[in-house]
Amino acid sequence: MKPDPTLFVPPAETVGQLTQRIKECLETGFAEVNVIGEISGLTLAASGHCYFTLKDETAALRCVLWRRQATAFARLLAEGHSVEAAGELSVYAPRGDYQLVVRGLKPAGAGLLWQRFLAVKAKLETEGLFDAARKRSLPPRPRRLALITSPAGDAIHDVLRTLHQRAPLIEIVLLPTLVQGAEAPARMVAALALLGESAARLGIEAALLVRGGGSPEDLMAYNDEALARAIAASPVPIVSGVGHEADVTIADLVADVRAPTPTGAAMLVSQGWTELPLELDLLMRRLQRALRERLLTENQRLDRLQLRLTHPAARLGEARRRLEGLHARLTAAQRRTLAESRLRLDALHRRLAAARPTLAGHRARLDAFAQRLPRAARQALEAPHRRLERLEDRLHALDPKAVLERGYALVSDASGQVLTSAAQLAPGQDLRLEFHDGRATAEVVGVEKSD
Repeated sequence: MKPDPTLFVPPAETVGQLTQRIKECLETGFAEVNVIGEISGLTLAASGHCYFTLKDETAALRCVLWRRQATAFARLLAEGHSVEAAGELSVYAPRGDYQLVVRGLKPAGAGLLWQRFLAVKAKLETEGLFDAARKRSLPPRPRRLALITSPAGDAIHDVLRTLHQRAPLIEIVLLPTLVQGAEAPARMVAALALLGESAARLGIEAALLVRGGGSPEDLMAYNDEALARAIAASPVPIVSGVGHEADVTIADLVADVRAPTPTGAAMLVSQGWTELPLELDLLMRRLQRALRERLLTENQRLDRLQLRLTHPAARLGEARRRLEGLHARLTAAQRRTLAESRLRLDALHRRLAAARPTLAGHRARLDAFAQRLPRAARQALEAPHRRLERLEDRLHALDPKAVLERGYALVSDASGQVLTSAAQLAPGQDLRLEFHDGRATAEVVGVEKSD
């Protein structure tokens, strides 16, 4: 016959009654304990009481130091310190948590996590992974970034919101990973390896390695040596934004740029985009100033050209007025003398025209006589002519106009002085150019001297 299970059911009790019984059992069975662990999550309340957690690699124990003990052991209370705490276990009924009420505290050497952090830090620092000379600058205005973080955390929302507000043109490639726990370092190393394989193909210019705040134990994954080496080997600059500003991890020390928070990392990579309107405004002001200066220069040049054009016209009008004045001052006798001289000149022209046939006959007889001369005599007579022709050719070659006909020009300044060297030129100088068939004016815009 099976026993009736209802006979073994204990009487019902409230949560408070059960918690009280557990509290009495703990306080009776663990009235005095000594426990060694590493301080984490240290908090000093306004009341003066101190709360923290003692941790090792496998478990955690909440602890409380009342105000008097907290004051006495203040020098031992620091994150990462390993201590030996003496006290008794108790239950905090409102939360149902058990805790160690610490009565005594003494150092137990450096904490295990802290020792590991210092060992990895010293090793990588010796290898030069923290050197500023090794680290790269961020691109001024990146178009595509990689984001290495948990898709379920708050950090991804902070980064995306900040980038959308400050630089909406930036594209984000998410490389999801764990950010906490024993598997997190290997997952982040794998994400960085994927970044190395695809950065060039996808056009990724930088990467953000971010997560939100937490206790030192929560951030342990970012103190991993393999992760630090993967960050150093990244083909693009890495910006770390892990935890809060007070949190410093190995990843922060190796990264090319360290930001205090995930939001700070997003602000750093988007800074160039937010400064772009200011740069464009500065360039616009420079362009406007250059245009005003150029306009002023061209107006001055136009004024000079206008003066040069109006000055000859004024001189010509003055010369015309002088000529008219001279013509008006001629007396009647001078006009008669001028008319008589013109008549005599016409008579001389008529006599010359009448003498031309006679001169032609003399020239024909001279040519016939030359034909009858012996060859040697003709050659003797022709030699002076040939020398004369050669001299004429040489004189023609030395004639400046003949030189100008070959494509050269004679350059002089406004005073008429001939210029023979580029050293005599200066920008804005007025020049006169003389060609074989006319003249021109010019202005020097620039001078280039040959080596």
